[in-house]
Amino acid sequence: MGVTPLLWLVYLLSSALIYFMVFWTPMINERMGFSVSAAATIAACASVAGAVGQLFISRFVDRKGAGTILWMPLAAVVCMLVLGAGVLGPAVYVAFVIGAKMFINSGHGGITSIAGTFYPTAIRANGAAWASSVAKVGAMAGPWLGGVILDAGLGARGAFTVFSVCPAVMVLVLFALGRVQRRLPAEAEGALSAELPETGLAAARPAVQT
Repeated sequence: MGVTPLLWLVYLLSSALIYFMVFWTPMINERMGFSVSAAATIAACASVAGAVGQLFISRFVDRKGAGTILWMPLAAVVCMLVLGAGVLGPAVYVAFVIGAKMFINSGHGGITSIAGTFYPTAIRANGAAWASSVAKVGAMAGPWLGGVILDAGLGARGAFTVFSVCPAVMVLVLFALGRVQRRLPAEAEGALSAELPETGLAAARPAVQT
């Protein structure tokens, strides 16, 4: 099974989601009654939480593979559905906004770390660059779609609910990538790290079809 379409899809969805959060969450925070300074503080705390989450997930991706990342968008789905479900108190709203941003950023960091692993050395840079280029489409579509949703009168609840579809689909794609990776022979490109018992050195990996 080729992994390139799966990588492109998860890159696109992740970028659409993260740029929606970057562009529209501060304005949504203000609509929820927070001052401009408070909205900016919430956004800053969410970014810091996202960076911490990326460091956390990176410890597991190398050992457990792409499937490990799916727990981050899965948690983001929960946070975004709660945000879209109804009126929340200020403290609960802030907690779930920061949680959503943390899990979204963490998942995005994990996704960007796996693109090159599935490609042989000769085309690794090209493969990762194509995935990043597809991600730019998502980076443009996310803020645009967020504006359309808010302009249509669906409000913050509608925006969070609609965008919860992105991490939900990402969970399925990452699950598929994880299954592909686990089924690869130890010597294949993209397989989980394996060591030769005689030397303790990582086995050479021929390319797999992408």
